[in-house]
Amino acid sequence: MNELRLSPGSQIILAPRFIDANNTVVRGVVRLPNGTFKEFDGHLSDEHNPFVRDLKMQHTLEEIHANTLKESNFQKKKDELDKRLLEDEQREEGLRILAKAKAEALQIEVFADEKHKEVKRRIRRAQSVFEVTALTATALLLEIQAEKT
Repeated sequence: MNELRLSPGSQIILAPRFIDANNTVVRGVVRLPNGTFKEFDGHLSDEHNPFVRDLKMQHTLEEIHANTLKESNFQKKKDELDKRLLEDEQREEGLRILAKAKAEALQIEVFADEKHKEVKRRIRRAQSVFEVTALTATALLLEIQAEKT
């Protein structure tokens, strides 16, 4: 960063970066006199804007471009992480639903005895709710056929 040149009343501007495709609008975090921080935007051509005036005194265009690149890279990594977290949550929800389907299927009366051991084993190893449903239906059909004979 270049030497900090502040005029009286200037606010310190942190992490300025371009927020438009033409690199003409800058956003920066300003430390206010009361110690709080707030984001401000300004068009570089607006010389009467105190934010833009202070920005030009504190930062070079190269620094603003570098901050823009850092922000862009950070946002890409954040988006990738958010996507992976969402996928993990969806996978976990699917596993919870599958476990519940297996538990409910195995509580059906047809599985109370040892008659359908193989079907019960397959239900425990099932990889989808559809598979659990199909195996449960198969066991029920076998039971119905056995009752008819």
